[in-house]
Amino acid sequence: MTLTFSRMDIDEMLSKLEKGDKWLKSKGIDTTQSRFTDIVNLTRVILDHQKRNDIQRLLNANYNEQLRYVFALIEGFAFAEIYEAFKEEKNHICISPNWRK
Repeated sequence: MTLTFSRMDIDEMLSKLEKGDKWLKSKGIDTTQSRFTDIVNLTRVILDHQKRNDIQRLLNANYNEQLRYVFALIEGFAFAEIYEAFKEEKNHICISPNWRK
């Protein structure tokens, strides 16, 4: 695997995350109350602030809150790329409704 840097912007990332969420749900995977959902929601907050030209407010948040946004972006880009890599794959896995238990 070759290490590359993503040129995806936050708009595109959020779009892919939302498509990924629908794709996961179509495979029987519930993402509610998951880290994935947290990432999607934090990405929406970041994008909202960016569109309002108010990103400085996020940068002024306390350190722990800043880290949440940074990790959401890092993990969000990874999840978006994973979705892109696997979205065309056939579903060969039967997922039980109780797979998380």
